[in-house]
Amino acid sequence: MNRWPAAGWRRWAALLFGLYILLYVVPLEQRPLLRREEVRYGQLAREMVQSGDWIVPHLNGIRYFEKPVLGTWLNALSIRAMGDTRTAVRLPGVLSTGLTALFLFAFLCRRTGSPGVGLLAAGIFLSAAGVFGIGNEAVLDTPLLLFLTLGLGSFYEACLVGGWVRTLWLILAGILCGLAALTKGFVAFAVTGVVALPFLAWERRWRDMWVMPWLPALTAAAVILPWALAVHAREPDFWRYFFWVEHVQRFLGEHAQHARPGWYFTAWFLPLALPWALLIPAVIRGLSRPTVERRLQRYLLVWFVMPFVFFSLSRGKLLTYILPCFPPFAMLGALGLRHYCSADTDRWLRYGAAAGACLFAALLAGLVAVQISGQWQPVFGPGETARWLLLAAVLALAVAAFTVAARSRVGRRSLAWFGCALLPFYLAVGLTRALPEKLLAERMPGELLRSVRAVTSSDAMIVSDARYFRSVAWFFDRADILMLDKGELAYGLTYADSRSRLLGREGLLRLLAQAPSNRPVLIIIGKRTARDLGLVFPATGTLTERGEMIVWRSRD
Repeated sequence: MNRWPAAGWRRWAALLFGLYILLYVVPLEQRPLLRREEVRYGQLAREMVQSGDWIVPHLNGIRYFEKPVLGTWLNALSIRAMGDTRTAVRLPGVLSTGLTALFLFAFLCRRTGSPGVGLLAAGIFLSAAGVFGIGNEAVLDTPLLLFLTLGLGSFYEACLVGGWVRTLWLILAGILCGLAALTKGFVAFAVTGVVALPFLAWERRWRDMWVMPWLPALTAAAVILPWALAVHAREPDFWRYFFWVEHVQRFLGEHAQHARPGWYFTAWFLPLALPWALLIPAVIRGLSRPTVERRLQRYLLVWFVMPFVFFSLSRGKLLTYILPCFPPFAMLGALGLRHYCSADTDRWLRYGAAAGACLFAALLAGLVAVQISGQWQPVFGPGETARWLLLAAVLALAVAAFTVAARSRVGRRSLAWFGCALLPFYLAVGLTRALPEKLLAERMPGELLRSVRAVTSSDAMIVSDARYFRSVAWFFDRADILMLDKGELAYGLTYADSRSRLLGREGLLRLLAQAPSNRPVLIIIGKRTARDLGLVFPATGTLTERGEMIVWRSRD
């Protein structure tokens, strides 16, 4: 595996690119938008395009200070070019994932001289469950990942050279760090710092610890400064709220949003790293062998461990936060498997593949048992036989691929079967063909909302709650949804020009009692909201329930 023939690696590169198109690009327009993340960022971008305000983000017409502006700019440019389609909303994230994989290939090819190792790293990255689950969605974490990965790669290049070449690499690292900060905030500086400084300390480059960070830090500040000044001139309270609430309180606050225990990421990383987590013993044995790449391995190890520890220390946690750990994981995996397979041994490859076959055979058996035994609540409903049979089929294909990988005696061929084992599963899930209807109704409510919009007049007063307002705003193409509760718009609703948008229970009851007959009322909320507020809907309207969603519409 040290050096693959030129024709060989080009064929593998073409195959990997084809799989990227199939798994990440083809489902763009096929899969409904997720009700929380994707419609949020789509609506932010659409309102930016419609209003022409490219400085202050607004969601549902209300100030939205939770994120900086670059991610919204990227989505807005995509929507402006292609319209407000699913593809336009998701394209910046999917391209960011693909460009990150391309960088891993180029970076390792440059550092090791082996295109095969670079392709393996890109393949590990794109086929990891966590990357697939996040990398084809419209979230800010994928552009953030791209800028952080390119920036940390540039910093490593700067560590290897001196003079004006180092200066250029440091400036490039600073530009990329600034773009990452414009995408998701000061976390970009934190991740870059917890990688760069410990690595320099490990290398005992004490002077560089004080000298090297200044140039990229100043460059990053210069990248951020124009928009920072513009948004401060328009909204003087932006930076106080963004720094104190969205960073300090989320990291340290007792009541941080998305609070999780310290072991949360440790428990979830191995499932997110499937199938390659099954080969970690082989990777460790490969990395333990003597190699000229020891400095690169140290950097990648710091790059993986320190952000993982940093995010684990935060009180607020989402699985998307540890996405920056996957590029170093993929590169360490490629380097370790290269050296392991070069030692004429494949025992741990076969063990990992056998473990994968057993794991997915157990999942397959559990699915079949739940669906046909009658002793447990089935995952799929009575009319969804085709869906669960498709899921069973792709799980069976995974078992077969892992089995072939376990029986193969050629390291490269075994890795190919291993890496492709979950691809049919990804495709079936990515196209939502193997997901239960109740999950689709809850997570992707667009079908119901479009049907409701078709029978709702354009001048209707629409009320929603924190759970569904993003979806309602997107699918109704409205930025004037009245809020039943605050949710993530709590800060924006404190402004005088937005307070009237918050109804609460009493305001909703007054609206229902006083609404003129020629102004229809539409209420779209979750069942939990209705229970918590003790709402009883008037019999003068039409009530529809689907999953956790309640839709009440006044009669015309």
